[in-house]
Amino acid sequence: METIEGYRIEILYLRKKNSSAQIRDGRVTLRISSRLNSRDRTRHIDTLLAKVKKRLTAHCQTDELYPLNLTDGQMIRVLGERCMLHLEAAPKRKHPGLKIKGQAILLTVPALPVTLEENQVLLRQFRQLMSKKKSDWLFDFVAELNERTVKSRKLKRAGFREQLSRWGSCSRTGSINISSRLIFCPVHLLEYVCLHELCHLVQPDHSVEFWNLVDKFTPDAKQSRRELKQYL
Repeated sequence: METIEGYRIEILYLRKKNSSAQIRDGRVTLRISSRLNSRDRTRHIDTLLAKVKKRLTAHCQTDELYPLNLTDGQMIRVLGERCMLHLEAAPKRKHPGLKIKGQAILLTVPALPVTLEENQVLLRQFRQLMSKKKSDWLFDFVAELNERTVKSRKLKRAGFREQLSRWGSCSRTGSINISSRLIFCPVHLLEYVCLHELCHLVQPDHSVEFWNLVDKFTPDAKQSRRELKQYL
C-alpha cells in the first residue's frame, strides 16, 4: 500500500460534491468525488496529497517531542516533562506492556524492529496504555483547574480517551473526556482543552456567553486553538 511520511494512503470515491482528506490513526484517507472525470480526480488527489505532506512535514519540524513514530532512545514529551522512551522485545508477550520510572519509559513489544505500519498500531496502543497510567493524574489536574477557574460542582470524573475526531468532550453528568493525543502535547494546550470542557459544565453550548467565559480564564484562547491545529 502506498504511504506518505509513513502514513498509509486510502482513496475512497464517494457520491459527494467536494473532495477532502483526513489524517487519522496512522492513515491518510482521501474522499474523492465520484462526479469528477478521470483527469480531475487525479488533480484532486495530487492537490490533497501535497497539502497532507506539507502539514505532516511542518508538524514534524515544529515539535520534535511529539511522537509520530516510536523509536528506541527517543525523547518525547509526557504531560509537560521530557522523557526517554526505550523499546524492548519480549517475544512471549502478545500485547505491548508499559513501565514508567521517573523520566524513563519502557515499552515492551512482541518483536523488534517495528515496521512503519506496525508502528502506527503501536503508537495507538502506547496512547491507550499511557491513558490508563495517567488517569488519576488527569483528574487531579482538572479538579485543581476547576477550583482556580469556574468552580463547578458538577465535575464528577475526568479521563483520557482514544478519541481522534475531537480534543475533548463533556457530558451533562459531569464527565470530561480528553483525547489521549494531548498527553504528548505542550501542557498549556492540555490545560486549555480541559478549561474549555470545564466551561461546558457552566454553559453547555457554544454561545457568546460560553466563549466569554473561556476568554475570561484564558486570554490567549485563540492562540491555543491555532496551536492545536498542528497536532494530529
